[in-house]
Amino acid sequence: MKQLLKIFIIVTTTFVYSQEKEVVPPYNIKTVTFSQNVNNTIPFFRLGENFDLQFDDLYGNEADYFYTIEQYNYDWTPSQLLKNEYLNGLDNQRIQNYQNSLNCLQIYSHYTLSFPNKFNQIIKSGNYIVKIFDEDQEIVFSKKFIIYEDDTAVGITIRRSRDMETVNKKQNIEFFIDYKDKPLQNPKENVKVSIFQNGKLSSAIHNIKPQYTIGTQLIYRYNKETQFWAGNEFLNFENKNIRGASNSVFKVTSGDIYNTILYTNEERKNKIENSKKKSTFF
Repeated sequence: MKQLLKIFIIVTTTFVYSQEKEVVPPYNIKTVTFSQNVNNTIPFFRLGENFDLQFDDLYGNEADYFYTIEQYNYDWTPSQLLKNEYLNGLDNQRIQNYQNSLNCLQIYSHYTLSFPNKFNQIIKSGNYIVKIFDEDQEIVFSKKFIIYEDDTAVGITIRRSRDMETVNKKQNIEFFIDYKDKPLQNPKENVKVSIFQNGKLSSAIHNIKPQYTIGTQLIYRYNKETQFWAGNEFLNFENKNIRGASNSVFKVTSGDIYNTILYTNEERKNKIENSKKKSTFF
């Protein structure tokens, strides 16, 4: 049960504001994803990297959409920086890259917003929200993403939980941060730690304090405070061919739309697998 875990270190000053939340897209906006090199990805990007925000509009009427980019502090409160301090160029531009569907049961328009582009470029790491507006300047939806820099050495070890009740259900993260010669007057307070499992912002663990220090290293060897529930790997299925089923597809039905029905992923514990040689217990 491999989990992708990322630790981001942000040195900042705390301000007291309410946290910004994402605006959920309406019914007609689907498949809102970040991508790199055509592949969908989690919303974490190194400063200067190219990436895209893509979405579909099921109305398919080539509507005009505009976007703005705003920076936030480590705790998703509004940043005190001016826009020209983190953005080179101007935002509030119309998304010009879109394509209409062809020979589909459901018409749609597919929009792609690339970063950086000819209008603007993000020049500072931090937390960001891209907001999409319609032609009436009403917000349609917003998405969070993070721009980071590899400025600090971080060592990570993933272990089982030491709690017997969750030893087979949770993963514990132990790590250290070596800030070396960086001028931090009070690293225990100035270094803010966030731990993300599989890029999920909703389940992130924030504000973990170091247990102790060794030289310039901040040591984090908690048990319960840095645990995540483990999970199964995602399952692939292929539904390009609607005329027949595959290994993971049970059947395909048609009506107003085509429906792909998958085999149920049943628990294999204590089940017997028949084979020619012998039975195997899982």
